[in-house]
Order: sequence, then C-alpha cells, then structure tokens
Amino acid sequence: MAIVNPSRIVFTGASARAFSLIEDGMRSGLEEALVEALRRNTAIETRPWDQDLVVAGLLADALGRLDREVFALPAAVRQAAATP
Repeated sequence: MAIVNPSRIVFTGASARAFSLIEDGMRSGLEEALVEALRRNTAIETRPWDQDLVVAGLLADALGRLDREVFALPAAVRQAAATP
C-alpha cells in the first residue's frame, strides 16, 4: 500500500469468506506499518465470491484502451496507421 497507494482494496473469493477472521489483525498491522494518510485514503471492502472482478477489470481495461487508441483517433490517423 505504501508503494502503490491504492484508493480501494477489494477482497473476493476465499479471502472474502474469511475476511471477518483476518480483518482485525490486518487493520492493526496496517496501523503499525503505514502513516495515517495512507490508511485514511484507502477503502477496504469485500465482494461476494460470485462476482469475478478480475474479468470485469480486464474487460474495463481493454475497452478503455480501445476507446483511447482506436475510437478517439480521427479516421485519417487510423487509416494511416493501418497502411503498411
């Protein structure tokens, strides 16, 4: 967390099912290891096992790249890039 500084951490899968067992220890470890500003700005939450957040994240990334790298370009630029 100190290196990446995420605004949100989501536990899912087996970790979500066991989160109540590890939450107190995890939060106390974070309090000891991180400055208060990092702890305050990061939300920690759980999602049910039936939500596949990895696939959703990959799809969102792919669609974002497609939008930025293909559809946001003018047609002339796309055509020039496609021409060998």
